[in-house]
Amino acid sequence: MALEFAADPDEQDAYPLPLSDDLPAVADWEPLMRAVLADRASGKPVGRISARFHNALAEMAAAVARRSGYGQIVLTGGCFQNALLTERVRARLSASGMSVSTHRRVPPGDGGIALGQVLVAARQAKSLSRNRARTSFRNGSGGLSDAHEGSLACVSAYRAK
Repeated sequence: MALEFAADPDEQDAYPLPLSDDLPAVADWEPLMRAVLADRASGKPVGRISARFHNALAEMAAAVARRSGYGQIVLTGGCFQNALLTERVRARLSASGMSVSTHRRVPPGDGGIALGQVLVAARQAKSLSRNRARTSFRNGSGGLSDAHEGSLACVSAYRAK
């Protein structure tokens, strides 16, 4: 949090943080770390260093999102408790024409992850119920195929947690 609050709000430059062309993309952190250390050694203000670091992370996140090809992006996970990072990623994605969703009522960290898992499990269970009804209607059987049994076990595991 100290690094977040130290950031110079007017700094627009970013440290280099190249991404590989692989899928999934891999970030090369060495250029960023070398630049941070060089700026620190030369006495650059901490606010500038912090802002450039945040801008580099925001650029990386935006680049990964653009590569996805999706028009709607959800920013979630503990790193998005950092308001500065969230806003800088949002600005870059919005400028690219993407729709960006963030947390409002649920925290982006562990609590939000748990809720997200429950919602995914509920959606899978609902989908399985529809598939079961269609299967029963088509062949007169009330049972699920073997392919669905693994999914039911997964849903049960989520419900048990």
